[in-house]
Parts: sequence; C-alpha cells; structure tokens
Amino acid sequence: MRAKILATAFAAVLAAASQAVIVTFGGFNQNPGGALGAGLYAKHGSATTFAGQILGTIQGHTSPTVFYCIAPDKVLPVPNSIDYNVTLAYGPMGAVLHHAFGLANANQNEAARQLELWQMVGDDISQYLPTGGNAAALNAAKSAANSYTATGAAWYAIFTPKSGNTQTLVTASYQTTGLPVPEPLTIGLFASGLATALRRRRRR
Repeated sequence: MRAKILATAFAAVLAAASQAVIVTFGGFNQNPGGALGAGLYAKHGSATTFAGQILGTIQGHTSPTVFYCIAPDKVLPVPNSIDYNVTLAYGPMGAVLHHAFGLANANQNEAARQLELWQMVGDDISQYLPTGGNAAALNAAKSAANSYTATGAAWYAIFTPKSGNTQTLVTASYQTTGLPVPEPLTIGLFASGLATALRRRRRR
C-alpha cells in the first residue's frame, strides 16, 4: 500500500500549464452534484463523505464533467459555484480514473474508483464504514479497490480550490479544461534535459 501511495506522490509529471476555472455543482437529478454511487457514503473520521462520481459544469462548457474527490476530510458544498486552479498531471492516479472495475453495477464501480483514489492519497479505506445507502454495494467497492494494483499512467486534471475548506477534485476529462496536453515526446525530452542538468551540476 505504501509503495502505491509513494508511486502516486512521486511518479506524477505535472504540466507547466495551468489555469483558473469556475465549476458549478448542482442542477442535476442526483446528489451530491448529480453523483452516481447509489447514496454510498463512508465514514471518514468524524465526517461523512460521498463515495462516487460528482458532476460539475466547467465555466464555458455546456456538458457536465465527472469529478472525484481526493480530499475526503474537506467538504463540497452543493449546489455551489467554486473557483479552482487547474493543473494537469500524468501518473497512476490517471490510470485509476480510466480503469473499469467490472463490478455488478455502475454505482459500485464509481464507488470503487473513488475509494481507490482515497487509498492513493494515503487513506486507510478499511476503516471506512457505510453510513447510508447500500452497505453491501459499498463493501463490494471497498473489496475491489483493495484488490486493484495501480499500473500504467494516464493524464488527469487536479482542481485545487482557491479558498475555503473545499475538496480538491480530479477528473480524467482533461480535455474539457482547455489546457494544452504535453506530448509524451515532450515529457521525455524534459525528463532527459532535467537529468542532464542534474549530472552537470554534480560535476561542478
């Protein structure tokens, strides 16, 4: 588990480009923010946090984007419009966002994806207890998240709130942010150049 967390923390390559956007949560048929997860809430310390996807509409776009939380100790007040700084990253967390867990229904799959992301930021999801909705579905999602080994990497976007006790969110739908996505070759050249610079500095 610790290796997985470390891989998430250090393997991600952050893109230089970033921007500020406003995301509006609300106006959908489900809550929070139009979330899919069949009311799967988990107890995180003294807080109750939703385990599933959250829908939000990025300013300037008409279609909603699917978000996941990576700050379960904070809140996401919905309905609300929140101002975020957005940065692209490349790493195992992106692979989890693209992974299909293959459980019985979409609600379980979304909860498993969220729980696995919480594991990757250092949470012990074995301590999470169902506090509403379908407890069996949440337990199945916990089991799937525990058995998943993060492999590979993919692009994703980190939405960091500019202010307040608001959850940091991630999404695999980086295209909707309008940020330029560096090509793999660019990343390789950057890494190679960085390594060369470090070698030269050591020689001095």
